[in-house]
Amino acid sequence: MNEENGLKGGQKYAELAGQNKENHILAIETDAGGATPFGFSMSMSAAKRNKVTSWLPLFLPYGIYSFQREGGGADIGPLQRKFGTPVMGLLPDSQRYFDMHHSENDVFENVHRRELCLGSVAMTLMVYMVSMYGL
Repeated sequence: MNEENGLKGGQKYAELAGQNKENHILAIETDAGGATPFGFSMSMSAAKRNKVTSWLPLFLPYGIYSFQREGGGADIGPLQRKFGTPVMGLLPDSQRYFDMHHSENDVFENVHRRELCLGSVAMTLMVYMVSMYGL
């Protein structure tokens, strides 16, 4: 969504969402690398945060153990600021992030498939829980 160029993509998305009168119940971003995930950051009301946190036991078998951090992501920030949309970000292990990020090593072939799949599973479970039980 063009974070590196002044958040223009995220800003335009929020602008169009407003024009189209869209109601986002949650925005999730994954922009911290494709390594093994360990949790989600969240910026939302205490009641919504408590609801999501109550699901933590369902995530533990997948190695997801942290829902404590505040945050969501730069690209979804405009939705939060403009409409109060709850936001969330996938938190992967960041130990090797700058070994690849914006370098000649930053190519798909260097992404560990299993770690990327683990992130997909975590995101899928979160989307499922929100779709079934709401925030």
